[in-house]
Amino acid sequence: MTIPELGKLEPVRPRDVWSHEERDFTPWLAQNLHLLNESLDLDLELIGTESYLTGAGRVDILAKDNDRDAIVIIENQLDSSDDDHFARLIGYATSRDARILIWVTGGFYEWHRRMLDWLNAADGIDAYGVEVSAWRIGAALAPELRCVARPSVRPQRQTDAPVSAATRYARFYGPVVEQLRRAGMPPQGVGGFRGRWRSFTTGHDRLFYVLRISDGYAWAFFNAHGDRHRQVYRALLRHQAQIDAAISDSDIDWHEGDQESWISVKTVASLDDTDENLAATRAWMFRNLLQIRDAVQPYLDQVMRELLADAAPVADAAPVDDDTEDAP
Repeated sequence: MTIPELGKLEPVRPRDVWSHEERDFTPWLAQNLHLLNESLDLDLELIGTESYLTGAGRVDILAKDNDRDAIVIIENQLDSSDDDHFARLIGYATSRDARILIWVTGGFYEWHRRMLDWLNAADGIDAYGVEVSAWRIGAALAPELRCVARPSVRPQRQTDAPVSAATRYARFYGPVVEQLRRAGMPPQGVGGFRGRWRSFTTGHDRLFYVLRISDGYAWAFFNAHGDRHRQVYRALLRHQAQIDAAISDSDIDWHEGDQESWISVKTVASLDDTDENLAATRAWMFRNLLQIRDAVQPYLDQVMRELLADAAPVADAAPVDDDTEDAP
């Protein structure tokens, strides 16, 4: 048997293949997401490249993981990992409440790889570190995408065995959080509280609109924390009749507690229900949290203006000059 001539496999610097990150590497990776899918065992679908995210700038690649219906942020760099690209990754994720983060570099410093491990230890975040390299054999070039950081437990596909509670909550909340964001209710921080909770901003410190699902119920409520939670609650209580009338649910709970106070509604719900029931629960949460926001926000803004006015220092009166003649 005649042995064919064998070439020598030689490494090639990524920048010798893709000379420019934005013009060369990002478009190539966007067209070859199947290589990331194979390396990370994901089902990525391209949404766009150089997509503008409000308040965060342009993300290299915005994608969706079809297995979990989750937004995916992909940050690219051809050189070794650096703090600037990590900060961008987190900023983009915050802007879109992304549950899956992929950082592609020409090589990872151990410090940055440990950052991804730390993110993976958080509830509901899946972070991947991928090193890009290239090889030459003769005149042919071959890319390689090698995963060097990933969630400690590989995410299960929806058709596989049950997944962790954190992943189940992330899957459940993803669509309703995005729907509320589009309706003008941005989540607090990276998607609000983790696990059973998701929180949304009111524009005031330590006052939130909140969703929760646990113990067989789904809740939507306004929640007040902090030193002035009783003061805020009692001021809103003066408008209880108007607030209740604006919320269609008849079973509204007003509660003043030691550490927090709230206005809430709830309905029977379960994460273990059928997809149809999960969709109905999301629709209920979306509708009721918007109603609570629309009912509470005008009075909350008024209350906070009054509290700030009461707390403002009173200016000293101008001294009176008895020798000053009256103005003509």
